[in-house]
Amino acid sequence: MRLLRLLPSYSRDYAGLRLGGTTAARTLALTIDALVKADALPGPGDWTTLLQPRDPNAIATLANVRRARGCNLWIWYVASDAVLTLHALTNVPPV
Repeated sequence: MRLLRLLPSYSRDYAGLRLGGTTAARTLALTIDALVKADALPGPGDWTTLLQPRDPNAIATLANVRRARGCNLWIWYVASDAVLTLHALTNVPPV
């Protein structure tokens, strides 16, 4: 099991989508739980892509993206064997 780390950008995205108490929020929680407990990441069906920084002076991050099943919510993450870092939550799939 990995330690879960939420970056401020993820927290802002979550707050901006107003998910608290909804079916989408519960699905999102289940998806994050599956990521934390996964034996290997990225998993089948995850995408690997560049996450463009919000700060124009920063560099892009190579991130993985997983869709919350049945929702148009996309979790942008970076994982090691010990830590799962959530970078962003969007309602736009990776391109």
